[in-house]
Amino acid sequence: GNISIADFEDGTLAKKLGLAGQGTRDNALGVSIFEGSLRTSIDVMSSDTLESLMYRISEAGYKTAIVNDGSGATPYRLTISSSNTGEASDFVIESDLDDLFGFNQVSRGKDAKVLYGDPASGASPMILSSATNSNSSAILGLTLDIKAVSDSYTTISVDTDKEKVVEEIKNMVQAYNDLNDLVSYLDAYDAETNAPGVLFGDTSIRQLMEDINDQFYRIFNPDQTTLGAVDENGKLRTWTWMDMGITLSAKNSATDNSGTWYSSMDLDLDTLDSMVANNWDILAQMLAGQRNASNSKLSSNSRATASFNGQAADGFSVENAINGDVNKGSWGVNNGLLADKTIAEGANEYSIYFQKPTTISRLSVYHNDAATALKDYTIEYLDANTGKWETFREVTSNSVDSNHFGMALPLTVNAVRVTASSTNADDGKFRLLDVQIFEDIGLAGQLNQLTTTLGDSQIGFLAERTSVVNEKVADLTEQMERLQAKLDLKEESLWRRFNAMETALGQLQSQSSFFTSMMSSMSSSSSSGK
Repeated sequence: GNISIADFEDGTLAKKLGLAGQGTRDNALGVSIFEGSLRTSIDVMSSDTLESLMYRISEAGYKTAIVNDGSGATPYRLTISSSNTGEASDFVIESDLDDLFGFNQVSRGKDAKVLYGDPASGASPMILSSATNSNSSAILGLTLDIKAVSDSYTTISVDTDKEKVVEEIKNMVQAYNDLNDLVSYLDAYDAETNAPGVLFGDTSIRQLMEDINDQFYRIFNPDQTTLGAVDENGKLRTWTWMDMGITLSAKNSATDNSGTWYSSMDLDLDTLDSMVANNWDILAQMLAGQRNASNSKLSSNSRATASFNGQAADGFSVENAINGDVNKGSWGVNNGLLADKTIAEGANEYSIYFQKPTTISRLSVYHNDAATALKDYTIEYLDANTGKWETFREVTSNSVDSNHFGMALPLTVNAVRVTASSTNADDGKFRLLDVQIFEDIGLAGQLNQLTTTLGDSQIGFLAERTSVVNEKVADLTEQMERLQAKLDLKEESLWRRFNAMETALGQLQSQSSFFTSMMSSMSSSSSSGK
């Protein structure tokens, strides 16, 4: 049969592409043909007015208005403009009614262009284009709102929005307490009504809160060069969430008589304000992480394993390229990886797998020396959200003994892979001294990593519990269906017995009537014989 195309719910794409409606059936080919077009045709009828045309053009997706310019006997003008902005919003009007309508272009769609760069540096500035007067592509995390045209360069100073940080900490505290109240409600038992919560007695939901609570008992060791990191005795201070004014206090749910205690989160604004005013650098490191944190290395501990698509040469090991040792003097002495075959023979892919989705912010690739370093190679990561390998960096013509890379934004990954296509070594073999991967995500990043993992749609806590509950529902539904089938059979059996009993009663009644009639007849005959 023929096929129709329609926009789903509030969508408008089919309409905009001219595909909405029923296709033309080509029986010879056995297909429905849709002639999509960005052209909109409007037939002008003799009964049309300027107002009716305005509404019909508006329905086609354009902005329309009727303007009175105050001129002469025909002061009314129909204006038509694109619903979008920028150069891509241009449209063309074609009309065979030039004697009735004369269209004039008032303004043409243009992109806002900004020259970005320091003219004193001697380098050519970049041209940044945007269809609107707002540009978010120039600097990561920064939106430029263009207010006016300028003939001279403008210096933009970017400062830290400390008030925004305080506001987000308040929001986090509120979100925690909202979650805690929900968990407390789901795990509660009301003794007055004998009504348990939906997840009453479910230990996993309590474990959920314990895992989150553990995050707020973590300690942080800042970079010792940071102002305020060292106390008056010259010792490196340790910092916690309490230094931000955040504390957890135990409380018992009002409807919970099981003895289960939950935590509520409190925020001392005076302590937080003091932290912001006097130890801002420490606070920034605590929340966002630090670049030289020794405990942020992920690839040289039990959180990661390595694999190689070739064999290690004698005296080398696949795992020894993530042991954290970058000492060139120990190369080959239980340190580093040297393949027994060449890159051309396929020994070229080194992978590091994490035990769970992990957020990383930078990585370093160490070679034994520049003369034998990997020359051309690609760094990829296995995206924890999509499950697909994505390219992070392509290195070409490398001539140094170590390469260091930072992510503009932290990446949540399951694995990292280094694939080489050539090497500086004369023997053409794959060599790595060490690959080091760092998280540097701070306390806030660690909390975000935990909650992201818990909420993962595939392997997270919520997905797991949803699966378990769905299985229980399916099992109970199956049991109900089996019980219903048994009840149906029992009902059918009882009906058969009832019908049989009713038939038997009918027969007994018939026989009773017969015997009554016989007895009456015999009694009558006996009376006549006297």
